[in-house]
Amino acid sequence: MTTRLPGASHGHRLSPGRRRSLRAAAMLLGIAMLVGAELLLRLLGVPSRAEPALPNGWGEDVRLVTPDNRESYLEILPASPDPQPPGAGNTRWVRTSRKMVSDRFMRDLQYQVPPRAGIFRVFCFGGSATLGVPFDERPRLTFPYRTQQHLDQVGIGAQVINLGGASFGSQQVLEVMEQVRSHGASAFVVYSGNNEFFNYALALQRMNAGWSASTHRSVSRLHIFRLLENTLLPRDEQQPALQGDSPMDAARIQNEMVKEAILSTLADPKSTERPTRGPDGRMRRRDRHYQAVMNTWADNLERMARISESADPPTDLYIVDIPANLLEPPWLAIQDPALGGIQRRRVEKLLKKAALAREQDRLEDALELYDAAIRIDPLNARSRYDRGMLQLELGRRQAARADLLDALELDMNPGRPLPAQSRTIRELAESRPLVHLVEPGPEFDDPESAGREFFHDSCHLSAKGYDTIAKAVANEILAHESEQLPSWAPGG
Repeated sequence: MTTRLPGASHGHRLSPGRRRSLRAAAMLLGIAMLVGAELLLRLLGVPSRAEPALPNGWGEDVRLVTPDNRESYLEILPASPDPQPPGAGNTRWVRTSRKMVSDRFMRDLQYQVPPRAGIFRVFCFGGSATLGVPFDERPRLTFPYRTQQHLDQVGIGAQVINLGGASFGSQQVLEVMEQVRSHGASAFVVYSGNNEFFNYALALQRMNAGWSASTHRSVSRLHIFRLLENTLLPRDEQQPALQGDSPMDAARIQNEMVKEAILSTLADPKSTERPTRGPDGRMRRRDRHYQAVMNTWADNLERMARISESADPPTDLYIVDIPANLLEPPWLAIQDPALGGIQRRRVEKLLKKAALAREQDRLEDALELYDAAIRIDPLNARSRYDRGMLQLELGRRQAARADLLDALELDMNPGRPLPAQSRTIRELAESRPLVHLVEPGPEFDDPESAGREFFHDSCHLSAKGYDTIAKAVANEILAHESEQLPSWAPGG
């Protein structure tokens, strides 16, 4: 005997066609709801992931970011109780800040203002390379000291004062230069450019103390899917922005912040901020973060030029076009965020095959594999770097240099100066009569020999490298100060 539920009958069953129609309607309703949610999220500006906020002032209206609680870099010493010697006038003594010295940011030194008669005083500004890393305990190997030695050798009474500071960028250089505007300089020398992106990363870090990064990365471009993934999927790791027990931890966290800030900028394949090839055929970044750093760099150099012009008397400004160690790999290489998952996996497989081919000494095969990977993902700095190093192995130095320069340009958080910085220095030197370009010399043109002989690491030089820079600085000073230098007495 068959028992039927009340109201059940064959007449109430849906036909197959009706069931298909209802399923199709349900699917369309679900799609419509997803599309509506996606449009609403975009309309409301809800981010698909926790992107760090940009620091105030880094944008089109560029303003300089200064360290928190910054204090003076220099101190005026109290007047000596001893009677002044005849003719001493209002002599003062200046020294580097005790805190800057104790924190190992600057060298412990002092000098008198005004300088003694017959002294050709040169102030050197810059970051840790000017300070003299890695020769912290051997100051005679730094480029400021070697510059003084080269000037002394031709009979000039030079006093070269090293006001470089660890991690100083162009903003700190500008501030120190402002403090010594009236300290009797005969020349200003600037060797700066390695720390511009580092200071930008520090600004990001200060502005995003509660931010955290996840290693999970969605391949979807839809806000709704990425938002759900970031909310529901387990994260591989979480790193609060201001945690880390070592400098390496801090650098890794800063890289993550810069990476998150840049990825959304490059995710749209039609974005005008994606890197493109410049007139010289080289890759050029165009994203807002890069532009903010480059604009700040140019703005600071312009201000340095105005300080040199307004000094009493007006002082020549020598800016070194500092070289980059092209043998150093990129600090932050990213995959093109506009690529789909299949394309990304294809690139990863090609790079693994290329690495294996290099191990097996099949260099031409490896080169073809790198070419294929770069055609799919032209934004990956590491692929360019690896192909450049392979070109060096093959003896193709010109092709290698082109690849290594592209890798440097596509490094999203570089710790080395970029070609755009060189262009800014050259343009400034051409437009300002008191600004002079100091070229490092042909010794740095070959990426392989320069990287192995003249560099200690990514940006600090060897003793040979610092001496080469010192000679270039001394020669440039001699070329522009020839009318005045003979009047100075040697031996000061």
